[in-house]
Amino acid sequence: MPNGRKYLWIAHMVQSARGRFGAPVKTFAVALGCDLTHAGRLIYARGMDLANPEAAAKIGPSCKVCERRACPQRANR
Repeated sequence: MPNGRKYLWIAHMVQSARGRFGAPVKTFAVALGCDLTHAGRLIYARGMDLANPEAAAKIGPSCKVCERRACPQRANR
């Protein structure tokens, strides 16, 4: 996160319905998270290397505060 805190996120992918021919399909992740210090208490963390930041998938907190300006999923273009 921008403030340096780390979380375990549980996410589900959702895609928008296809629009006109050739229009891009938008993909979103609906996520719930908890501070990484509590992740070991969740069954979803079993088998994960929580100490290795390279193993994590990067997601932003929300488009309004995310630093990744070139993100193709950005909502406020």
